[in-house]
Amino acid sequence: MITTKRAHLRRLQGPDGYFRILAVDHCAVFSGLMQGALRRTPGEEEIHLSKEDVIRALSPFASAVLVDPAYASRSKTSQSSQPEFGLLISIEGSDYSTQDFRRDYLMPGITVRRIKEMGADCVKLFLYYRPDSHFAAEQRELIGRIADNCSAEQIPFLVEPIVFPLGPERLSPEEKAELSLEVVRDLRDYDIDVLKIEFPGDLQAFPKEKNLEICRSVTDAAQCPWIIPSSGAAKDALSGQLAISIQAGGRGFAIGRTVWQPYLTAPIPEKQGKRNAMAEQFSALCRIN
Repeated sequence: MITTKRAHLRRLQGPDGYFRILAVDHCAVFSGLMQGALRRTPGEEEIHLSKEDVIRALSPFASAVLVDPAYASRSKTSQSSQPEFGLLISIEGSDYSTQDFRRDYLMPGITVRRIKEMGADCVKLFLYYRPDSHFAAEQRELIGRIADNCSAEQIPFLVEPIVFPLGPERLSPEEKAELSLEVVRDLRDYDIDVLKIEFPGDLQAFPKEKNLEICRSVTDAAQCPWIIPSSGAAKDALSGQLAISIQAGGRGFAIGRTVWQPYLTAPIPEKQGKRNAMAEQFSALCRIN
């Protein structure tokens, strides 16, 4: 039985210390894509089996897998005392908003202790966050409370704060880079073990050296390892983002939809080809270090 944060954290990493996390946790996104492909609402068992299929195809390359509590509670993966890969379980519900913050933001009935009892190695929290929003203080209180509970249970805590504009305008690349750095600085006093932030630079707006400089600033400001999501980036762009972030001190990725969406939504005759392409794309990302 694993009893310390450090031991759990090692199970999320590869032998070289990098995080290569397969993310299949967002229920609404996953079921919505299935619904579009099937042209009907998928049943819970269909969703569960589809997630199992993606995990079976990609977990041999991953250091860890991120799932939702509903999947974890039904999966043999979470019931094993020593699964083949590290396991992260999300704690938030699915009602995300940049306009307000609900006090019932967490998944009903899901606590840090319950997640640990499911066999997880890490608790993951996603939220839209910026230090100057009118609900940032409530979010910081929640982050602090979960962090304290994770410390008490000796299980790592991964936080995924996604920056957003306060008004209708999109953030410029410069604004996003600065805001990403502000978020990292704002959260460094909390007992967070891994930060998952969107690539703070911009491959189209900035030259490589500028992107490296931005990412190095994040590394210097962070009090813990940081990794990136895919955030809908195209295949080549994602590889470029990952290579630059790792060169600047980032520690890997937690990636899902960009890799498995083409397979999930493919017509039956194209499934096998898409499955092979999915595995090749994910394994190629795992080889970047």
